[in-house]
Amino acid sequence: MKIGYDISQTGFGKAGCGVVAAEFLRAFDRICPPHEFILYPVVGDFFLDPDWRLSAARPSRLPWRLGPAPSSLDRARRFWSHHPESLESRLGHPELLHLHSFFAPTRLPKTRLVWTLHDLDFLVHPDWSEEANRFGCFQGALNASLGADLVVSVSEFSRRQFLDIFPHYPEDRTVTVPLASRFDPASSPSSRPSGLAALPKPDFFLTVATLQPRKNLPRLLQAWSRLRQQLPSCPNLVLAGGEGWLSSGLHDILHSLPGRDGVFTTGYVTDSALAWLYRNCFAFVLPSLAEGFGLPALEAMSLGAPTVVSRVTSLPEVVGDAALLIDPDSVDSLAAALQSLCLQPELRVRLRDAGLRRASSFSWDLSARRLLDLYHHTLTRPKYSPSPEGATHPAPAQA
Repeated sequence: MKIGYDISQTGFGKAGCGVVAAEFLRAFDRICPPHEFILYPVVGDFFLDPDWRLSAARPSRLPWRLGPAPSSLDRARRFWSHHPESLESRLGHPELLHLHSFFAPTRLPKTRLVWTLHDLDFLVHPDWSEEANRFGCFQGALNASLGADLVVSVSEFSRRQFLDIFPHYPEDRTVTVPLASRFDPASSPSSRPSGLAALPKPDFFLTVATLQPRKNLPRLLQAWSRLRQQLPSCPNLVLAGGEGWLSSGLHDILHSLPGRDGVFTTGYVTDSALAWLYRNCFAFVLPSLAEGFGLPALEAMSLGAPTVVSRVTSLPEVVGDAALLIDPDSVDSLAAALQSLCLQPELRVRLRDAGLRRASSFSWDLSARRLLDLYHHTLTRPKYSPSPEGATHPAPAQA
C-alpha cells in the first residue's frame, strides 16, 4: 500500500495536530508495516513551517520518501488547488492520503482520503478564534464532509458533533480512534531541564495549554488567586504553553492578579521539559471550555499527576472516573477542587493511582494498528460520493 501522510505540523513548536501526526508515525515505525510512505511537509494553504527540514517527523525503519514541498503559502495554495486528477499525480499517486491538519482538498478521483477530526470549536464557538483560522478550518471540514472516504475522530464526542453539523455525511464512514500518552514513566527525566530553571520548587499546580480563549485560563487564575488568599500555603501555579490567538487579555488579567508573584509562565516547552513538569506538579488542571480529546490530561495522568478537568465535551470520555470533574463556567467549582487537593492528601493519592491505571489503557501502538486496519478497509470500499449511493457498506467496529 502506498500511503500519503501529512507531517506538516510535526516540527518545532508542534501542538495538537502535529503531536497526533507525529505519534501515529512513530507508532507505524515501531510496527513497521510493509507499506511505502510518502511524507508531505507542506499541506494546505494556511500554515507552512519554514524549519520543517530540520524538525518535521520522519521514520527510521519504514520505507519513505518526501513528497512535494511548496516553498511559500502562495505556492502551496496553487499546488493544493490543482484539478483533482492533476493533484493526485503531483502527490505521487498515493493509494490513500491521510491528512491531520484540518485542511482537506476537494474530492480526489482515485486516492482514498482519510481526514483526522480533532475538534469543531471554530464552528461551535467562532468567537474563540481569528477569522483566517476559522475560515481555513471550516473549508477543510466542509471539504472533508464532501470528499473524505473516512473521517477518523480522536474522540466519540467529536465524531458525534461532526455528524450533527454535517448530517449529509454517512455515519458508516466515521470512526473513533483514541490518542495516548507520549510519555513513559520509566524514561521521563528526573532532573530539572535547564529551560525550567526559573520555576519554583516542585509541587505546583500545572496547566498545559496553548494560550487561547477555549482553555479558560482567566477562570483558573481567578480560582487560584482566591485560594491563595484563603490558604497562603497553597502551591504556586505554572502555565505551560505557547501563545495562541486572542491571548492578549490573559496577560492583562495576570498583570493585575492578586498573588501574581506565585504564577509562572514558561512559554512553549519541549517534550522532555513537559514530562518533568507533569512528574513534579502537585496537581494538573485542565479547565477547558471545550476539547476535542484533551491529551494533556491523559499525559499528566500517565506520569502520576492528580488531575482536575472540566466535565464537558470529550474530557469525561478520556479521564473516566480517574480525575476530579469541575464546572468550567464556575470559578467556585474550580477553586473548591483546588482546595480539596490541598486539604486532602489521600485524595491526591487516590487520583494518582486511578490516573495511572486509566492512562495505561490507552496505547499509540494499538491505535496505530487500528488505523492500519482502517486504511485497508477503506481501500476495499467504493470512493465516497455525497450522493445517497455513496455509502453502501457497513461500518467497521468502533475502537
